[in-house]
Amino acid sequence: GVSSDTATHLDLEGVVYISVLNPEDGRKNWEDMVTAFCWAFKDNPRATLLLKMTNQNVSTFLGALKLLFSTLPVFQCRVVAVHGFLSDEEMSALTGCAHYVVNSSLCEGQCLPLMESMGQGVPAIAPDHTAMADYVSAQNAFVVGSSVQPGFWPFDEKRSLRTLRYRIDWDSLHKAFKA
Repeated sequence: GVSSDTATHLDLEGVVYISVLNPEDGRKNWEDMVTAFCWAFKDNPRATLLLKMTNQNVSTFLGALKLLFSTLPVFQCRVVAVHGFLSDEEMSALTGCAHYVVNSSLCEGQCLPLMESMGQGVPAIAPDHTAMADYVSAQNAFVVGSSVQPGFWPFDEKRSLRTLRYRIDWDSLHKAFKA
């Protein structure tokens, strides 16, 4: 379990999947991750998806997460969102509970949380595109399928389609969770 002076104890039993991400970053595609996880483990109360949200404002994802839950069938698995600053020791304890690390991004510059977890021997569920193609393969991960689609640069206020990104194959992500 994980605990701190300002939080209650978090009991993580069974199989734990973790993802560390900023929910405000549209590239992270965390909604597909949550829905695929909930569908894959809807009858398994011992499966937990732990989302460590790295942004400053809890309201930016809490409403979206609740809305997402309302679109899903009844599920027994757990989705736990952890928000706020964690010390290095707390973060290490949190990631140390993980059996799998998950990424469902549309594109990545590097994804240090994924790299760090894989470097510590935690198996990954992740696509093998953009920068992740340098270190994600069928030999060390459950590779999530993806295909190229038009995209816009994150800083482009006009959202002009002037680059490419990768659409995650939701069924492939679902199957990777089940595998």
